[in-house]
Amino acid sequence: MGELTKAIGVAPPSLYGVFGSKASLYRRALDRYSQQFPLVEGNVVREADSLAQAVRMLLATAIEVVTSSAGERSCMVSSGMLCAHPDHDDLAKELGQRRDGFRLEIATLLAPWIEPPRLYSVARHLAAVLQGFSIQARDGATREELLETADEIARGFSDSR
Repeated sequence: MGELTKAIGVAPPSLYGVFGSKASLYRRALDRYSQQFPLVEGNVVREADSLAQAVRMLLATAIEVVTSSAGERSCMVSSGMLCAHPDHDDLAKELGQRRDGFRLEIATLLAPWIEPPRLYSVARHLAAVLQGFSIQARDGATREELLETADEIARGFSDSR
C-alpha cells in the first residue's frame, strides 16, 4: 500500500477512505480489469461457422489480451491469488468463482455447436488452456507462439461435433 499511495500521490488514509480496505481495492481493480480486458469476446465467437472456428476465435481473442502491450502480460483473473494466505481465503474463493463464471461463459458461447454434458467438459478444457496461456504469456511466450498452439487445439475440433 505504501508503494501504491506514493505512486499516486495520496496518503494511505485517503485511499482507505475511498476503498475501505485492501480487499475492496483489489475487487475494484478486478472489476475494472475484467471490463477493460474481457478474455471472452462473445460477439466474435458468435460469428463462427463451425466449432473449430469458434474455438480458434475464442483462443485468439484471449491470446490478444494476455500478450497485449497495453497491459500486463498474463491475466489478473486467471492467475490471481492461486496461492493465498488463509487470511485472504474469501478473496481467493471469489477469484475462483470469477474463473468458474468464465468457464460457464465459454460453455454458453459454444452451446450452438456442442450439447451437454460434453459442452461443460470442453468448456473446462478450454478454460484450463486459457489459464495456461496466461501463465505462458507471463513467462514470455509470444503472441505468435500461443497462436500456433491455438491452431493445434482448433484442429482437434475440426471433425468434432
